[in-house]
Amino acid sequence: MPGEPQTDVVTGAFSYSGAAIARDLLAAGHRVRTLTGHPGRAPAGTRIDVQPLDFTDPDALRRSLQGARTLYNTYWIRFRHGGMTHETAVANSRVLFQAAADAGIQRIVHVSITHADSGSPYPYFRGKGEAERHLKAAGVPCAIVRPAILFGGGDVLVNNIAWLLRRLPVFAISRAVIVPAPGWLIPPLSAVLGAMLRDVLLTREEYQAMAAGLADSGAPASGRTSLTDWVTEHGDSLGRGYASELDRHYR
Repeated sequence: MPGEPQTDVVTGAFSYSGAAIARDLLAAGHRVRTLTGHPGRAPAGTRIDVQPLDFTDPDALRRSLQGARTLYNTYWIRFRHGGMTHETAVANSRVLFQAAADAGIQRIVHVSITHADSGSPYPYFRGKGEAERHLKAAGVPCAIVRPAILFGGGDVLVNNIAWLLRRLPVFAISRAVIVPAPGWLIPPLSAVLGAMLRDVLLTREEYQAMAAGLADSGAPASGRTSLTDWVTEHGDSLGRGYASELDRHYR
């Protein structure tokens, strides 16, 4: 109907990056529908239409996507956990992209990562590269966003680094920065702290990928807010509470 607001779909609109996308879409006057693996986490009175993100039911995914113009996809997993692997996430992404194509979605905006490469030795980056390949093969016009880091209120990475700095007398960093520490020491230290916190702080593969420079980009900055400026502005509140990755996505 002419004059009706556009409907867009966001995967994980009650998660971190998905919540930011949904918030901006609502502010722009769009209708927002979410596909989420945690429909029970929808806040009371939400303006967002909540639908399950069930990769085992492609027909239900297609129906949930029908009538929408754009799909904003933030779905991914950070590390292997239980039966979930990066290969599983790639297969799930392919199902989602095909469902979007079948539903008549006009555009997909996909959140990837710097240096996504299907030939990468690191499963996270290799999986992201494979997901991009399946997206391009789906035949839907798309935009692929490759951020180096997502930051803002409620994030896990920056907040938990600040949380550790507030509590630990020693903080290990790599040889490329001011105070050197042997690289081999960082993953086992992270594993010990993770066990104490009943969470996963940093996997060995994540450390190796960062040490290889895959968290950096040589491209000009495309964001409008500097990370250092943001940390300076929010330093007093950063790290006051711990953000559990496992609580957010698996428990």
